[in-house]
Amino acid sequence: MSRRRIFLFFCALAAPLALVAVLTAGPASARPLPAGPHIAFSPTGACSIQLPGQCLEVGAAQAVPASLALSPADDAAMTVTGPGPVVGSSLDNDQQDGTQDFDLAFNGFVPHPGQPDGPYPFTARDKFLYGGSPVVTVQWVPFGFDGFGVCAQNIVSPVTHVGRVFLRPCDGGADQAWIVTRHVPGTNTAPLPYARVLSVLPTVSLAGHGCLTMTNYLTGAQLTVARCTSVLPGHGGKQYWTRVP
Repeated sequence: MSRRRIFLFFCALAAPLALVAVLTAGPASARPLPAGPHIAFSPTGACSIQLPGQCLEVGAAQAVPASLALSPADDAAMTVTGPGPVVGSSLDNDQQDGTQDFDLAFNGFVPHPGQPDGPYPFTARDKFLYGGSPVVTVQWVPFGFDGFGVCAQNIVSPVTHVGRVFLRPCDGGADQAWIVTRHVPGTNTAPLPYARVLSVLPTVSLAGHGCLTMTNYLTGAQLTVARCTSVLPGHGGKQYWTRVP
């Protein structure tokens, strides 16, 4: 199946009326943007031209000031930040240097109960909790160039059991696969147009998987895969993710 924009993934997650909100959600903020480098985010023009409909920028619902959180245009952006190469974040969500250009490739859905397994090792509980949720890989495509063939990978320390996100050659493995869902056991539902992004790798937790987490958007710290947690209603969240095409 060809790659799809992430709003198609949300289509499998939300009720019809909620889908309208997702499909019509644009990059413009509902509130004034603060002064400084924090401006409406977008992928580079070259990437949008090279990969129309596939190139996008990904952000988490964190902003400065915090009152601007939950407005996609104000979000801190997923950014390739350092050696390794590390996948981190930046409060400057319009760097336009290729470090914030990504393509989310659609890899099918979590099977429903009773359906045969796909390419990933989902348990019966996974199928009950997340059946029908899209599974994606996140490929870095700076300026629309996908020749690097590198994807965001959850690398778990055997000592600390903490997952950290690096770019590694795309190989279709479970450590490069992510479940997109608004509903995670033990947490509140992610508000539209946001969703939680879970690593397909299993963890011992109520969710059965760890959530992609923007740990520190101010310093560009590395993204981690951590226990999924609740957020007070109306507040932004380091585990709420969305995209701007």
